[in-house]
Parts: sequence; C-alpha cells; structure tokens
Amino acid sequence: MSLSYDPFDLRVDKDPWGVWTELRERAPLYRNEARDFYALSRFADVHSVLTDFKTYSSRRGNLLEVIDRPDGERPRLLSFMDPPEHQRLRGIVSKSFSPAAVAQLEDGIRARARSRLDRAADREQFDFVVDFAQHIPVSVICSLMGIPAEDHDLMRQWTDAHMACDENGERSGERAFDDMRQYVAALASERARRPQDDMLSAMVHAKVPGPDGPRALNLSEILDFMVQIINAGSETSTRLMGWSVVQLSRHPEQRRALARDPGLAAGAIEEILRYDPPLVRQARLVDRDVTWHGQKVSAGSKLLLLIGAASRDPREFERPDAFLIDRKIARPLAFSAGIHHCLGAALARLEGRVVLEELLAHSCDWEVDEGGLEFAFSTFNRGYGRIPVRLH
Repeated sequence: MSLSYDPFDLRVDKDPWGVWTELRERAPLYRNEARDFYALSRFADVHSVLTDFKTYSSRRGNLLEVIDRPDGERPRLLSFMDPPEHQRLRGIVSKSFSPAAVAQLEDGIRARARSRLDRAADREQFDFVVDFAQHIPVSVICSLMGIPAEDHDLMRQWTDAHMACDENGERSGERAFDDMRQYVAALASERARRPQDDMLSAMVHAKVPGPDGPRALNLSEILDFMVQIINAGSETSTRLMGWSVVQLSRHPEQRRALARDPGLAAGAIEEILRYDPPLVRQARLVDRDVTWHGQKVSAGSKLLLLIGAASRDPREFERPDAFLIDRKIARPLAFSAGIHHCLGAALARLEGRVVLEELLAHSCDWEVDEGGLEFAFSTFNRGYGRIPVRLH
C-alpha cells in the first residue's frame, strides 16, 4: 500500500498522527513527486538537519510554498536567512528575548491573564481563544515593539488574517500583510525622529556591516523583521495556550495532578509542546548531495522537516503517544533547533506557564466542548481557532 502525504491538504492536520506514524516507520525519507519535495519524520533526522545550516539552507525561506518563488517575491524575514546575515539581524533584538529580560515580563503577563480571565469566566461558556488566549501574546509582543496599546487589537486582527489559510492551504491575507507593513512604516518614521526604549527604535537606529562599512537597515528590512516577530510572537503562543486547555480537558487525571502541584506547570508546558507542537513543519533547501536512508537527495532539492511527527518518535521518547506532564525531555524540538531556534521561545514558554497557572488558580476543573472546536488552518502552525470551554 502506497503512502501519500500532502502538507497543503490541511484537513490532514486535524488528525495527522496516523499518516505521520506511517511515514516515520515505513518511509523515513518520503518523496512527493507531485509537489517535488522530500520529507524527514524521525527525531534524530529532523534534529540533524535543523542544526546543520551549512548543508540545509534557509536563504530561500523555510516554507515549501516560498522556496520556489523568485527572489523579489520573498520577504526578507529573519527565518529566511543564513549566516552571517542572520546573526547580524538577530543580534539587534536578541537581548529583548534573553531569559533575564523575559523574566521581567512575568508580572505584566500575569496581570493581563487575570484581567482577561475575569471578564471571560463570568459567562457559563466562553471561547478560550477568541475571548482570552489570543489577546495576551499579541499585547505582550506589541508592547515590546513599541506599538501603542490602543492598536494592539488591530495588529491581532491583521495577524490572524495574514496567517490564516483555507482547508486547501490557500492564503487570502496579503491585504492584511500590506496594511500591517504600512502601519509599521509610519511608526518607524516616527521612531527615526524620536527614538524610544523599544525594539522598533533599536531596529531603526541599528547599524549592520555592509560592503562599504556599517549601514542602517532599509525600510523593507525593518518592516519584514517587525511583521515576522509580531506574527510569530502571537500565533505560536496562542496555539500553545489552546493545546494546553484542550489536552488537560482530555486528560483530567493530569489536570488534577497539576492542580495538586502547580510546580509541575513548566514541565506540563514542555509536554504540551511535544505532544501537540504548534510548529509542525519547516522546509530547507539542500545545498549539496546527501544520502538519507540509502537514498540520494541531490543539491537543490526541497526538504520538509516534519517536526510534529518527530515529536512522537519512539526512538527518542518512551511511550510517545502518552500525555505525561512530568515527562523529562532532553532535547526539545518544538521551537526548532540550531541557529534558527525561535527567538521568542523563552517568552512563549513563560506566557504558556503563566496562563496555565492563572487558569488553575481560577478553576482546577474545566470542560472543552469538543463539538465546537474549530481548527485555525496554517501551512506551518497547527491548532484551534475556537475552543468553547466551561469552567466548573
């Protein structure tokens, strides 16, 4: 029986574990002729590629649908770069995402979570994503960027529209992307005249090496950089929070253990990231001939890395399909690895932990209406856009 996997058929993402298991066990190097890509699904293979930027390049993007685009049609995103350009741009804002800097944000995140939860939980049933989770990470990342509080919800609307896909993987959010860029351009112009203590000012006034000496970032670089950070900083955390409330509803014994010992919250977030990672796939361009599982993969090939499948590989994890909040995870993969390890990983983990702690403090018992769940389709993130929940 032949195997078939099309990452652009996003309906598979509702329940991908069967096909991902088959790929991992029967076709660890999978070839899709129609879409012209190879795919790896075992943990060790995926981890190896993510940590070898010299062989597997991101310079043409980390999405299959982007790699084949002409150079002028791809945004200059941080995740679409190789060294040394990647390190130069990442270094401009990396201090804002250091563990020490992120730790200082905890009180503010907790206050946002409590405020949103107090408003939502007054109802018999509320939408965990729409009424609660999606507002917190976008507010945090926009504050770091220097976007005024009154515009945070507008940025969230643009982000949602830009990231959304239909069930066939087709995007219709380019207008939202353009609107976001125009907004950021106007704000960048203001920061050029009156810098403030925020990430946008740091980008506007940064100098990076150039052929004729240090240079400022051009407007297009600033816009692409900003938009990527806002999108990534809101989308991934929202999906993480959603999976937390869903899986702890489906596993009440784990939720009760967490309620008895809130100190398990950080470990629970790591298990949720493994069990249902928001980031499920990335792509790379192969820069030299390589061999995987006895098959040659030629230079110039597109290689898809199935992070979701790798996260339940029994070669790396004992009882991989069991949801265990006290599991010890030696090599987390949920935020990628190597030079492209997610810049905001520490922030996403903090937001996830704080929201989980506040939810448990408000109610250690809740129920998700499984019939009302709605997927938010995306070509690289996986999660729900609507989660009806009742607190008891």
